[in-house]
Amino acid sequence: MNKIIDPQAGPAMALVAFLNEHQVRPDTSWAIDESGVLRGTVYGPLAGDMAAVEWFAEALGCTPELRHQYEYAGRKLQVLALSALWRDVPVLVEVSVPVVLQPTEIRLSDGSTFAIGVAA
Repeated sequence: MNKIIDPQAGPAMALVAFLNEHQVRPDTSWAIDESGVLRGTVYGPLAGDMAAVEWFAEALGCTPELRHQYEYAGRKLQVLALSALWRDVPVLVEVSVPVVLQPTEIRLSDGSTFAIGVAA
């Protein structure tokens, strides 16, 4: 008998494990796309802005990258993307933060730092 492997099954199990291991986390909307990528979306102004970026950078062990800027409700926002492989599952979390928040450096709990280049 041939088993049909659903590309969304692994990411679904990884999401359950991630939520169980990180019960205190920024408010995030989750989805699994048809190719099996686990996607999180965070509206920073409701989730601590850069604190949400720092939290996901640490939890996923990755560096955020500037994706784009947009305007919403009269505010200029920028999207910082964090992508990693977590439990062998590709994860992409995008956090929207106000453009006025333009840190050049984020410090993680282990003392390491990384810079975020922000386009003007």
